[in-house]
Amino acid sequence: MRRLALGCAWLALTAHLAGCGDDDDVKPDVDAALPDASTEPDASAALLGNWHVVELDFRDDGGTRQTVRPTETVQTNDAGVVINRGRISGTFSLDPEVWSLGQAIVLNGRTIVPGGMTNVQVTWTASDTQFMLPLNNVVDYMLQGIRLIMNTGGVTIRFERYTPANVSTMTLAGTAELPLMFGTTALTPISKPRVALAFLLRHLEGRADDFIVPPNTAGDTNDVALGTTAWNPGDANRSFDLSRSAPPLGVERIDYGNAATSVGVIVLYDDKNGNNKLDNFAVAGADEIRGSSQVLLTYRLLDDPELRLSRLRFLPSGWSQSVVSLWFSSAGVGNGLVPLDNTAAAIPVDVTAVTPTAGVNGLPVSGSFSF
Repeated sequence: MRRLALGCAWLALTAHLAGCGDDDDVKPDVDAALPDASTEPDASAALLGNWHVVELDFRDDGGTRQTVRPTETVQTNDAGVVINRGRISGTFSLDPEVWSLGQAIVLNGRTIVPGGMTNVQVTWTASDTQFMLPLNNVVDYMLQGIRLIMNTGGVTIRFERYTPANVSTMTLAGTAELPLMFGTTALTPISKPRVALAFLLRHLEGRADDFIVPPNTAGDTNDVALGTTAWNPGDANRSFDLSRSAPPLGVERIDYGNAATSVGVIVLYDDKNGNNKLDNFAVAGADEIRGSSQVLLTYRLLDDPELRLSRLRFLPSGWSQSVVSLWFSSAGVGNGLVPLDNTAAAIPVDVTAVTPTAGVNGLPVSGSFSF
């Protein structure tokens, strides 16, 4: 057994998992004492490569032990009544200078995104036993046959090696929710609710070319109404389907030498001017952005050294779903993308309304995100 200093926070699922470090939580079946890492052989080669999540064990808010896997896991009480349904999609990748973790969980019909974390330009070996992170915590791990098992404070996550698929179609469906409150703020109605699949472009500076929503007539549906009536806080959730039946058109591409990527986000908005499309974020009087998905739609075509140096370097060929990750480097801390497991069923792309937001800062990858 060795140790990786990954920090408790990147495995914690905020309010949906118990706090890190509970003494009574179940630990993986590993040796009781950690040997001196300086006497161990270097195990880096055994850890390098791509892993996907096959199982996550944790305690929920009520203290009940839960297990989620890529296929739906149903938990019942002693009377046979279903009390929880859940599944997970996630990946963990390591090479000599970069490691990344991204995951999303569906619990009882809603998608939870704990997010991911990526570390670049950090030299590590298994015998060195630690990643250098600001949190300076430790996560125990062990290799058990084909599995990599990590444990942090009662949250146990198991991975197996995998090869990402080259996906040509992608299910992109979910529900939008307009709750009564956002924090302590009462939410307002949405008079003309719509969702759009907005593809981000190279810059995120509030300019006209920051995003594009390809027209519906050019291929798959990219902008749809959420019902035919106004939507009031507390009303029933509304569903949508913006699935992909073909690769991107090309107008939404971000080029990296000979390679190209696409990054799409579901945007919930109020179509204030009634023109049935998401307008330029920077135009005065434009539509009111009310929320955006935490799960993103991504695509990669070919490969190039320029792409391998970018914060989209982990995207597999074809379509995938991704989550935003913290990205540590010698240049500082920013945001990057980590793909979910595209060999498993797609995660629902849910959107929850927040207080009205004007401008591109309503998107989850704005600000410090850089292509």
